[in-house]
Amino acid sequence: MKTVVSIQKDSIQLVGLSPFNTTLFHLEENRSTGEIVVKNFATGPDPVKREFDSFYQILHRLLVMPLKQDPADQAGGFLVEYDPQQRPVLLKSENSGSQIRIEEYDQQGIPRRLHATHPKFEALVKISRYEFAK
Repeated sequence: MKTVVSIQKDSIQLVGLSPFNTTLFHLEENRSTGEIVVKNFATGPDPVKREFDSFYQILHRLLVMPLKQDPADQAGGFLVEYDPQQRPVLLKSENSGSQIRIEEYDQQGIPRRLHATHPKFEALVKISRYEFAK
C-alpha cells in the first residue's frame, strides 16, 4: 500500500492507495478543530478501523512534530528520542506498543525511511518524493 500525505497549515490529508493505485481510503484532519473525516473505499471490519485510528494518533504526532528538538514542545502521551543533531529518531506511545522509528534523513533533514510498529502490524515506509508548499 502507498499513502500520499499532504500537510497544510489548516489540514492534513492522507490517501491510501492499493498496489493497483486504486483509492482505499481518504483521511482529512482539520488542524484547527481536530475533526477527522475518513472515507473508506474498501470494506473492512470495525476492529481494523479501531486499530487504524489508534495508529493514526502516533502518525499524526509525527506529521506535525518539528524537525528539530524544541524544549517547549511537549510530546503529550509520547516518548521522543533525538539524535545528536536534535532530530527525532523515535516516537513511542506511552499507552500502547505503537512506535515509529525514523531510520534515515535526507540532506534537507526530511525523514526518508520510517519503521512503524503496532501490536497488530508493522509497516516499513519509504518517502519517495515530497514537495514544499509555495
